[in-house]
Amino acid sequence: MHEVGIISGVLDAVDKSVAANHADKVYAVNLSVGEETEVIKDCMDFAWEALTPGTVCEGAELHVNMIKPKSVCLACGNEFEHDRFHNDCPKCGSYETQLIAGHELTIDSIDVDIPDDESAEDSAEEPQENSDANAAPHTPDASAAEAYTDAMNSYADSLKSEYRQAPTEEEKRSGDHEMQNEKESQK
Repeated sequence: MHEVGIISGVLDAVDKSVAANHADKVYAVNLSVGEETEVIKDCMDFAWEALTPGTVCEGAELHVNMIKPKSVCLACGNEFEHDRFHNDCPKCGSYETQLIAGHELTIDSIDVDIPDDESAEDSAEEPQENSDANAAPHTPDASAAEAYTDAMNSYADSLKSEYRQAPTEEEKRSGDHEMQNEKESQK
């Protein structure tokens, strides 16, 4: 549940960028987030909705582009996408791999309205992209953060009952995990 901290940091960066560029309005914030960060997109959206009221980002959209993990095999040089748990090389079977994508967390762009000093009618133009950051930090509403934390704790508790831990290699060899799974399914 580190999504609140991530969104708080994003809001700090957006505040700095908006102040440095004298922007009036934020329309959207575009992020790239690697799946290996274990960030849950729905939790990011929920944190965004909880933390943006009363800020320069109120009403702005959050766009999150999830990046699949990609590794390179150190044995044969093959580059391949994979899930979080299976990163062995599909070409040679080696486990000597290095993650090259899927662990990033970046602000790709901030779509803002920067007013034109010469004419007020130009201020209604389409949003411009900006990613510079140099101003005062964002201060989220503490009650919104607490409400988010309570909601996420309830959600996490509900998930605990739905998922069980994967068996270890030793349990797989001995067959103990099958007996444990049968006990859990009888509950």
